[in-house]
Amino acid sequence: MDEDYHTGDSPLLCLSIDIVEQLPLDYMHLVCLGVVRRLLMAWLKGPLTCRLPNNSVLKISDRLVSMRHFVSSEFCRRPRPLSEIDRYKATEFRQILLYTGLVAFRGIVADEIYSHFILLSLAVRCLVSGQLCESYADYANKLLVMFVEYASQLYGPEFVVYNVHCLTHWSDDVKRFGPLDNISCFPFENYLKRLKKMVRSSHLPFQQIVSRLTEFHSISVSERVS
Repeated sequence: MDEDYHTGDSPLLCLSIDIVEQLPLDYMHLVCLGVVRRLLMAWLKGPLTCRLPNNSVLKISDRLVSMRHFVSSEFCRRPRPLSEIDRYKATEFRQILLYTGLVAFRGIVADEIYSHFILLSLAVRCLVSGQLCESYADYANKLLVMFVEYASQLYGPEFVVYNVHCLTHWSDDVKRFGPLDNISCFPFENYLKRLKKMVRSSHLPFQQIVSRLTEFHSISVSERVS
């Protein structure tokens, strides 16, 4: 409805689907690489009103590193200090959000900032669980709305970008498609590693992948026949 924003109709409108309700928001990019990273960067490099002092950052990093020996093999990566945040992967932000951050931040960051982080962590915990997402979707939505509302108070209105706003619509996607892992890019990101290993040189990489996949398929068929 905003004529200054829209310059024309999207060709996607021609599809026989509801492009709002049937295209879910991706968990990996929206929250892990989006909101969680933005939150941590505000603590490290944001306004002085929310930026953590260097000694607090060092304490959090020490706690994260001390957990390395207790992280099980189910996790892809072991915790790293916050000084390496620019090289963090999505799985590391997810690990902080759902597991290590709950312990690493407690008693170091201010109570209102920690409580605000817990709103997001608890909401995601409900929506990522196949057992909890159906019963607690509405509760998670209330937590996410509170997270967005308080975000502008703690970090300023410029913090509430598109990714942060989208959290208020997230529980609707979970009701339609199931837990967050059903609508995340994590499985595709993991499979991308296998595709990269199939490329032996920079010449015609797409054709190399197709050839390798064709070979694997032929071997699989021959084994079933034999």
